[in-house]
Amino acid sequence: MITVDDETALLATAVGRALSDDIEILVWVTDAENVPKASDAGADYALSEQRTTARMLTTEIRGGEALHPTGYVQFARIEGARFAGGTLGRANGRSGHGWVGVGVERNGAFHTDDTTEIAPDDTLIVAGTDDRIRDLE
Repeated sequence: MITVDDETALLATAVGRALSDDIEILVWVTDAENVPKASDAGADYALSEQRTTARMLTTEIRGGEALHPTGYVQFARIEGARFAGGTLGRANGRSGHGWVGVGVERNGAFHTDDTTEIAPDDTLIVAGTDDRIRDLE
């Protein structure tokens, strides 16, 4: 769904999440301050026009390939057994791993609190570069 303004995007996100937990919601907002609001409304991933534009300009000025917001970052579901006994925050605390744990999926619910303990039957949702995600899988 393409929306015209941030308020509509946030409302559509909340309605979409209320209707189903089984859909992935990607939200594009104009104002970077609305990214946390989009997450609170139920977005799985939120991008701001401000930050994406700033990254693209920085990359262009420095003479590199333009950063595409979805071209270099991917999401993956990793079996929780590899991280069992630790917390989401501890999984994210590993320096230099090139990925970030977005949340823990357990019995149809999605947990994002850093204190969430990872159980063997859980699924860890991670985001990272293509190479790092392949290393995890």
